[in-house]
Amino acid sequence: MRVINGMKRAVVDTAKIFADPELRGLLFFAIAIIAIGCVFYMSIEGWDFIQSLYFCVTSLATVSYGDLYPTSDLSRLFTTGYILVGVGFILSLLNVVARQVAHPMIERINQRAANQDSNKND
Repeated sequence: MRVINGMKRAVVDTAKIFADPELRGLLFFAIAIIAIGCVFYMSIEGWDFIQSLYFCVTSLATVSYGDLYPTSDLSRLFTTGYILVGVGFILSLLNVVARQVAHPMIERINQRAANQDSNKND
C-alpha cells in the first residue's frame, strides 16, 4: 500500500511541477533554443536532423564528445553564443525543476516533524 501511495503522490507532485508557469516558460525556451540550433546547423553545417540535435544536446549538456564540431567561422561564433545562452537556460530549467521536486518533500518532512512534536506533547 505504501508503494501505491508513493506512486500517487509522485503523479500529483509531477502535475504540480508542470503547473508552474515559470517552468513552462523555461521549458518552452529550452525547446526553442534546441530547435534554433538544429535549424542553424542543418543549414550552415549541412548536418542532418539527428546530427544537429545530437550536437545541440551534447553541447548544452557540456558533454560534447568532439565527434561533431563547427567547421566555419560563422558556426564557431554562433556556437559560442549558443552555448553561453543555452547553458544558462538549461541550468535555470534544472534549478526550477529541482526546487519544485524538493518543495513537496520538504513540506512532508516538516509535517511529519510537527506531527511527532504534537504527539510528544500529548
